[in-house]
Amino acid sequence: MASSGFSPAAPPVFNGEGFHIWVVKMRTYLQAFDLWEVVNTDAEPASLRANPTVAQMRQHADEKTKRYKAMSCIQNCVSDVIFTRIMACETPKQAWDKLKEQFQGTERTRQQQLLNLRRDFENLNMKEEETVKQYSDRIMAVVNSIRLLGEQFSEARIVEKVLSTLPERYEAKISSLEDSRDLATISLTELINALYAQEQRRASRMEEHQEGAFQAKAKATSSTSAYKGKKSWKNRPKPDAARGGDRLCRFSKRPQPRAEAQIAEDGSDNEEQVFAVSWSAAQKKVSEGWLLDSGCTNHMSPDAAIFKSLDRSCKTKVKVGNGHFIKAEGKGDMVIRTPTGNKIISNVLLVPEIDRNLLSIAQLVEKGYTVVFKGNECQISDPSGSMLMSVAMTEKSFVVAWNKGFDNAYAVSSEDSKLWHQRLGHANFKSMAQMVSKEMVENFTKTVQSEDVCEVCQMGKQARLPFPTNTTWRASSKLELVHSDVCGPMRTESLSGNKYFILFIDDYTRYCWVYFLKHKSEVAQVFIKFKAAVETETGCKIKTIRSDNGTEYTSAQFQSLCKDAGIKHQLTNVYTPQQNGVSERKNRSLMDMARCLLFKKNLPKTMWAEAVNTAVYIQNRLPTKALAHKTPFEAWFGFIGSYESLCMVKKGYRILDPLTNKIQVSRDVVFDEKACWNWERNEPEAIPEELVTDQFEADQNDPEMDVDDEPVRGTRTLADVYERAHVAQEEPCCFEEAEAHQGWKQAMDDEIAMIEKNKTWELVPRPTNRKVIGVKWVYRAKQNADGSLNKLKARLVVKGFSQKYGLDYMETFAPVARLDTIRLLIALAAQKQWKIHQLDVKSTFLNGFLEEEIYIDQPQGFVVSGKEQMVYKLKKALYGLKQAPRAWYTRIDSYLLSLGFERSISEPTLYVKKKQAETQLIVSLYVDDLLVTGGDRSMLADFKAKMKDMFEMSDLG
Repeated sequence: MASSGFSPAAPPVFNGEGFHIWVVKMRTYLQAFDLWEVVNTDAEPASLRANPTVAQMRQHADEKTKRYKAMSCIQNCVSDVIFTRIMACETPKQAWDKLKEQFQGTERTRQQQLLNLRRDFENLNMKEEETVKQYSDRIMAVVNSIRLLGEQFSEARIVEKVLSTLPERYEAKISSLEDSRDLATISLTELINALYAQEQRRASRMEEHQEGAFQAKAKATSSTSAYKGKKSWKNRPKPDAARGGDRLCRFSKRPQPRAEAQIAEDGSDNEEQVFAVSWSAAQKKVSEGWLLDSGCTNHMSPDAAIFKSLDRSCKTKVKVGNGHFIKAEGKGDMVIRTPTGNKIISNVLLVPEIDRNLLSIAQLVEKGYTVVFKGNECQISDPSGSMLMSVAMTEKSFVVAWNKGFDNAYAVSSEDSKLWHQRLGHANFKSMAQMVSKEMVENFTKTVQSEDVCEVCQMGKQARLPFPTNTTWRASSKLELVHSDVCGPMRTESLSGNKYFILFIDDYTRYCWVYFLKHKSEVAQVFIKFKAAVETETGCKIKTIRSDNGTEYTSAQFQSLCKDAGIKHQLTNVYTPQQNGVSERKNRSLMDMARCLLFKKNLPKTMWAEAVNTAVYIQNRLPTKALAHKTPFEAWFGFIGSYESLCMVKKGYRILDPLTNKIQVSRDVVFDEKACWNWERNEPEAIPEELVTDQFEADQNDPEMDVDDEPVRGTRTLADVYERAHVAQEEPCCFEEAEAHQGWKQAMDDEIAMIEKNKTWELVPRPTNRKVIGVKWVYRAKQNADGSLNKLKARLVVKGFSQKYGLDYMETFAPVARLDTIRLLIALAAQKQWKIHQLDVKSTFLNGFLEEEIYIDQPQGFVVSGKEQMVYKLKKALYGLKQAPRAWYTRIDSYLLSLGFERSISEPTLYVKKKQAETQLIVSLYVDDLLVTGGDRSMLADFKAKMKDMFEMSDLG
């Protein structure tokens, strides 16, 4: 197909993305012009024989010209950025191999890509909203990517994947195919066409199916009808369109055209989801109330403003009775207020063209709610059986007006609920609601309103997913089974110097006791004290104690105590804490609540024991599912508890004086529950510490009361120190604020001087064909270890978020030393008694050279007078550029290799320098920090000198 007149069509241009696709197109393009052989083999044309003919000479010239034609094709089929990478190549094969090396990678890279693609293929599943064609396209995109990397992929495997991942609505068609033919021999095209035909038939049936709401003729078999999951409402007779199309509009009181709207979404062949509702073209939309509709499979609303979350990508069509369609613009969730707390309405469709909010009875029933029509009322109960609301019939319809009915009550109760949520150690809102409804405690709030997210709860209750729970044996009397566990050591000692606490939980009543320990060896003595107290109080004997395999429980002393008292000791399996689930879960819930109490009031961590002690007190008075929502206090003592001690004056309160570290007891206390820990004080001289004791609660044996007699100097928390530092030097948020302060102005001058010193940029005219990237100033006040001000730092940062891949940057990855590598380096240095030195490179990213052509605006406050329209062209990287870390790594990597270091194969940030086959120097690179160690001191000193000559850096010793 080659010809002497070389006039190629417009080829595909490669811009750095989709290399595997571009390779296939480019190979075909070159083959069409008989140029692929030159690119693939780089073969030179055979030499001319003696006395060649004119035709032979012309053919030889054409063969020589092919190399230049092929090079022209390749160069014109790549963008300017890619062209700079191959412009130095002399032959088309060199250019082709260069592109393959950079964008296809090595064999190891190819294997990693194949592994990722295989994983993507195995994880593919058909989405509910997808069509068969869309799903097959997704599968083939992954399969073709695998095939482009050279791996065979059979069609039978693709067919098997499609069959095994189809939704249930295709089960009938798959069964039909199995009966009619062998699925092992069916082609992918045949399978997709068969499924597509079935999908089209199903869509046609859904469009033809129409029902009218409110016009259905139902038999009045009883004055009471209940919807509890039955679908008989779907089979009502259709309205007769011939009887007339006009009716009196309920809202405008004048004749309006009648239309029935219906939607079928994600339905199956056996059970289509349809809603039919009266729809009018009223000019004014009514979104204040919700209309109960038995012919609607989805909740619907025309008002996007009332959605809590809305996915506008989920679109569908609603067909009305006159054959027209109206659009559903999205699907989302709403939060509505009810007497039992906030409820979430999920899967609500946004249909702007309807005039009312519609509440689907069918969807309520599917969620477990019960809807009962009795007389002129509709009663709705939640899945637990609690009455949610009662709706009276008005104008022959049932309209729920949540916003009108409950706004005022909830506005009053909202702050009260949040306050009680904090008083109860951020207890679960559901538990609080049960306490109100069942009157389980006295002196408590009358209503509970839950809030969606409590920030303190999110901070204090973060946890991994729980283990599955199984039904286990429960004790039938007090002390028949006692759970126990030790928690600790805590990173911070308590006020009394304790680092552990031990829990004892009665399985029958779930009542909990806590004791605080300085050492685990105290467990046996604490158990003696606990055993004597509870057995005296109840008259019962401890029969069984369950614990983990900790040495504090398996010690000879503890085993002897259990044996002498006739107590059976149950131990869990090693590394199986879930077998002691009661204690483990109590540990977690107590620590969650304690953290919330500390976070909310900004209390120091040294008060963790007081917080745990309070958490035990509170949780003993909270209902639990294990006791059918009774409180452990009521189960243990036989009467309900009170919360007076949480918010009202009682006999006395334990008060900590932070200056003297003394705990005093007083009755005359007034609380400001909205205040937080923020005491301004000076450090006192060392004074003897004295503690006035008082029992916080009779059953809270041995709370935090004993303190060492050694003199203790008052301390300031680290958070308090930093707070003082920030107050002393506030960081500016913009250039105008920084410019007014001499210190920040000097910091900006230093930054510009550093950039100029490194020759990072040059001032050039603004380019017309390139995008200019903006810059901004970032300010940081750096502190010393004690919180005092170290220096003011101003950093000029590029707005890298506006960079475009393939134009402003290509590769961005830069390796960082792993923690294991640093540990190994320190261990090796300790073993060989080497000293470790740390070097810190100043303005690290300013040292990296750029391959791309990048222009930035002149920084604010440093615009060159008379050259305001000019911009800076970057020679080196700046902070904020996407490729800045990689540019720095490339620079330091090449420099270390030039010094004779060898880079580790498995750790690209580890460099070793050897002398006579023995390791003399090791360098670990962590961004701008270098850890250097070795046995040759002279070589180490020489290395540090060379580094300081090349880069401006600090020797941290």
